Amino acid sequence: VQATLVKTAEANAGLLEDKAKKVVLEFFDPEYGGEAERAVKYIEGLSDERGSGWEFGRSVYLSELYEIMERIPGVDHVDLITTPPTNISIGKNQLPLCEQISITVI
Repeated sequence: VQATLVKTAEANAGLLEDKAKKVVLEFFDPEYGGEAERAVKYIEGLSDERGSGWEFGRSVYLSELYEIMERIPGVDHVDLITTPPTNISIGKNQLPLCEQISITVI
């Protein structure tokens, strides 16, 4: 996943980059991921609740990545997200795996 985020005026670019990476990792966590709102709240320390995990075979949609990034406090908007294909199809006995995350904050 590669993303370019536009920060709000008061946000710290370095802290926002680190937070965005943690949120993406939480979202893709096979045991606790799959729920954008819970991933952000958990990383923000606003909730101890984590997601219920990924269902085997559930696809990942580019729109979900935009949603999760735009939920992060300090993000004004998402300029661009790049993934290998637009939507990532997962086999019926597979889970998504996010191995590389590159976040640029402007």
